[in-house]
Amino acid sequence: MGAVEVERSPKFAQSKHIMGGTIMGDNPDMSVVDADCRTHDHENLFIPGGGAMPSTACGNSTITMTALAFKSADAITSQIKGD
Repeated sequence: MGAVEVERSPKFAQSKHIMGGTIMGDNPDMSVVDADCRTHDHENLFIPGGGAMPSTACGNSTITMTALAFKSADAITSQIKGD
């Protein structure tokens, strides 16, 4: 992109998570996983975590990622039981 100068701070500035690689949504053409973090094209593949979140705010996203994991676990359990 034409950058010629790069500055790196020796201080710990932020704690960013890589997010948004498996966007959550209802439309398979615009997203990768549904509300349970189940992929649209594989009914038995769940990808919970930060990838389902399009971005992060200034706070830590670990609690939200954990909640997505629990939500996925509930969906997996229901799927196994045939609910």
